[in-house]
Amino acid sequence: MCLIMKRKRSQVILLSLVLSEIATAGESVKPSTYLTPAIEKSAAEYFKFSLDARLRYESRNEQSFDPSNALTLRARPGITLLPGRTLSGFFESEHTVVIGSDFRASNNALRPFRVNNTQIPDPESNEVNQAFLQFEHEGLKARVGRQRIKLDNLLFVGNAGWRQNEQTFEAATLDYNKNGISLYYGYASQINRVFGSEAFGTQKKFEGDMHLINASTKIGEVKLGGYSYLLDFNTAAEFASSNSYGIQLDYKGFHAEYAYQTEAGDRASYGANYAHFFYAKDIGNVTYKGGVEYLEDEFVSPIAALHGGNGFSDVFIPARRGIPGNDWDGITDIYAVAKTDIGNTNLKAAAHYFWNDSFSSSYGWELDLVLTKKLSKNLTLVAVGAFFFGDNGTDNDLFNNDVVQNSIQLDYRF
Repeated sequence: MCLIMKRKRSQVILLSLVLSEIATAGESVKPSTYLTPAIEKSAAEYFKFSLDARLRYESRNEQSFDPSNALTLRARPGITLLPGRTLSGFFESEHTVVIGSDFRASNNALRPFRVNNTQIPDPESNEVNQAFLQFEHEGLKARVGRQRIKLDNLLFVGNAGWRQNEQTFEAATLDYNKNGISLYYGYASQINRVFGSEAFGTQKKFEGDMHLINASTKIGEVKLGGYSYLLDFNTAAEFASSNSYGIQLDYKGFHAEYAYQTEAGDRASYGANYAHFFYAKDIGNVTYKGGVEYLEDEFVSPIAALHGGNGFSDVFIPARRGIPGNDWDGITDIYAVAKTDIGNTNLKAAAHYFWNDSFSSSYGWELDLVLTKKLSKNLTLVAVGAFFFGDNGTDNDLFNNDVVQNSIQLDYRF
């Protein structure tokens, strides 16, 4: 009973903080008077506190399932030790509380578990999100410990930041950026997935040997890059093992990328291709972007941040990750995007048309609308609407259903 009361009290405090920020949005805020300037300055030399909080309502309506409605609150309080120094440390915990529980958080009975509902993977969780030591000097940054990793466009390696419980890595990483040269190497032994502290097995984590290599250089207006992601998971997560080798080029809004993937560990032998091309151009105050992303059958990206990659309805994420039971015939995503800023509001619209890898079967199409509005220095409003229309004629039953996914959230950071 005491634990429940503490949890409720923490919810009230956090909600009060967010609502207070809404009430003062646009107003000037006076500096804290709790500490004298001298004490404040002295403490700031050794400690820096942070908070990343998110209150979100998300709904998902999918054919063949009951609709889900999730109201969740997530907080990540953090502390940096010796901020700005050559040697520093960072610790951040993560706490997700379910306020409205009319949804299914996973297939393995994580709370809440409404068996007939469509899935919104934001279960209750309390865990350490990040805890690392960092050395930084002359363009070199080295980290050891639990950390967030985000590389390139996140479609191979990312933090799955859309979900309330973030994907993090138990890793040692080296990151060098200087004079237009970027070099990255990371070794990870474990990936902590988005299903939180109460999950188990591969739903909770992937274990194995992961080598993440990424490099790029700029020559005038041309950026050239390459990467190798070598993922050898243990038996439980063997389905996700793979070796990917890629090259990419960026020039004046044009992006071209190609990757080839083979088996790793004890997986059966295979080879699969990946390609991604797009062109972006500003016309007036609107940015237009058109592109094609192609994944051949068997190509997987199990540690990526895939939300929004093929539309915000997340229909293709399980297949892209290689999760058993989600077999497909690859994907060709033809998309167009337009976005603009009106004052402190960003508006974005995207349309996708999906085929399999041989263009012999259509999966359907999707329309996405996103509004992001800065309410104050620390508070941001984000609203997303995603509408996926499955093709009833497709040979793959995974993509027959229509999906409507809407969300509205408040992000508070300091």
